[in-house]
Amino acid sequence: WTANGKKLLRFVLGQKRFKGGHMQEGLPPNNFQKRYEDVWLDDCEGEDTPLARAAYYQFTSRDEDTLMVPFYDMCNHSNDPKKLNTISAKPRRKGKPFILRATRDIAPGEQIFISYNRCNRCWFDPDYTDCTSWSHYGTSEIFDVFGFVEDFPQTWSLPMILEDDDDEDEDWDRLTFCLDREDDGTLWVTFGDNYSEDYEDDVP
Repeated sequence: WTANGKKLLRFVLGQKRFKGGHMQEGLPPNNFQKRYEDVWLDDCEGEDTPLARAAYYQFTSRDEDTLMVPFYDMCNHSNDPKKLNTISAKPRRKGKPFILRATRDIAPGEQIFISYNRCNRCWFDPDYTDCTSWSHYGTSEIFDVFGFVEDFPQTWSLPMILEDDDDEDEDWDRLTFCLDREDDGTLWVTFGDNYSEDYEDDVP
């Protein structure tokens, strides 16, 4: 993000002030401001050049964890069970193959979809059938890392400051909810997530 781009996005998201490292007002994401500076310049002590900046964002927005997998990285994202038609098997050891399998018949010319945050908190199958890993990325993280707002279903997690005082150890929690849309345009909102140990309270 450019300086002007960051300023515009903060205005659109309604982000007004931060406290103790947590956003108090506005919508996520709240860490797009300094990802390049914090990770590349400070942690890695990298050089700040146009080429380094371009390489950093190319790698972080197109990689699968720490792997660059060209046939996989260029597929588009969807968590819509009607569109999602593949599942990946990541190698557990160096030198082993990265496998992308079809989960159903794919018609000639049909787009191949993968999930950038498969098995997230609002996964359409609450039993997580066929899940071998779980993603904590929600819709705002997808936007932050990949630069687009995903279609429905969406997962949102908003920080809530419970006590607004001057103490550094302030109390805060997260409001997690899921958005989905029916074919007729009806929007469904469910609160909680599938990761909670309290099944009765938190499963949408």
